[in-house]
Amino acid sequence: MLNYLNKYNMKNQKSILLTILCLVFVVFAVRATVATDIAKANKSGKAVFLIITDSSVKSLDNIRKIAEDAQKLQKSSVVIELDRSAEENKDLVAKYRISGAPVPMIMVIASNGAVAGGLIESQATADELVKLIPSKKQAEVLLALNNNKAVLIVCSSSKMTDKSTVVDECKKACTELSDKAATVEIDVTDKNEAAFLKQINASTTEKETVVYIFNAKGQFTSSVKSPVTSKKLVEGVNKKLGGCCPGGSGKKC
Repeated sequence: MLNYLNKYNMKNQKSILLTILCLVFVVFAVRATVATDIAKANKSGKAVFLIITDSSVKSLDNIRKIAEDAQKLQKSSVVIELDRSAEENKDLVAKYRISGAPVPMIMVIASNGAVAGGLIESQATADELVKLIPSKKQAEVLLALNNNKAVLIVCSSSKMTDKSTVVDECKKACTELSDKAATVEIDVTDKNEAAFLKQINASTTEKETVVYIFNAKGQFTSSVKSPVTSKKLVEGVNKKLGGCCPGGSGKKC
């Protein structure tokens, strides 16, 4: 009888342990779902339309349709939902800084994981969401800014013989800045980057390589032409900008 009870208790303990392990696995899987889904989409080269919601939102029907319509327009994309009130999503809420954002909203995440922007439900349309998806090089710039880094945008073409020297100086500058800056190279003849080049007011008619410098806040500070040196680049990154009046306002501070 005693042997039977011992065997029964051992069997029961194993069953309880197995149940606990299963519960732990389920909890871990749930916690990893949203982050894993985003990473999986990015690994496949897809952008993400991330629907952000919480327990206060009564219906997601409309915003889901908007996101799904955007996905139809942008085939290489997925729609994912994130409930910011769920404990398992707290790390993503902190990462994307959305604890105080109005919800529901749709955040656009580029295929490299960079946050490209977001729209609240009343402003969101499928077309506007697709417009937020950045070009490849713009996404690289956004990722650097997301990581609180300044950006050295090297604009050149295959005809420019000084490019390699300029890139080397950019690498030196990044090292001197303790890797708080990143270098992004753009071919000014790349049609896929035409809109982004126009957005940053980059010249496409220069005969030599030009470096456009943006600080970690995403503010343009200066451009450097040949001869490009790491010293000039570091000075550009560290340049203090006046902020009392908006540029072009014509007002005196």
